[in-house]
Amino acid sequence: MATRKSMEAEELLRRYASGERDFSGIKLEYTDELSDANLSGVNLSNSFIDELFLQGINLSGANLKESDFGQTCLRGANLRGADFTDADLSHANLDSADLTGAKLTNAYIRTTNMTSANFTDADLSGTEFIKANVEHSIFCRNHHARWKYLRWKYLN
Repeated sequence: MATRKSMEAEELLRRYASGERDFSGIKLEYTDELSDANLSGVNLSNSFIDELFLQGINLSGANLKESDFGQTCLRGANLRGADFTDADLSHANLDSADLTGAKLTNAYIRTTNMTSANFTDADLSGTEFIKANVEHSIFCRNHHARWKYLRWKYLN
């Protein structure tokens, strides 16, 4: 695997605002500066996005293939039509996220909070939900997923 280039949130926002969309293979860590940002259509494939607070971010139509979102907060995020193919969403928080039409093919979802998330028309083929919390989530017109130790209610 190629080494990922570290990037600060300010640089990402500046370059995105100037029209750049390809940020594949970057490393973003430990920031809350991207909350509520509009990064629709961005390419963050094969990126390491760890422990970020991205509440309310717009990543609609984003390419997030093979990215690692370990312990990232995507609460209330607009993820409509985003491509999470082969992404790792372990320990992420997607509470109330809108994943309508998103592609989560073969995504790794383990101990992930997805309470009240909307998965309408999402492609979940090959995805395993392991110890995920999906209480109050909407699953409508989905491709098949595999469920293991699914928590329909959050247990303290």
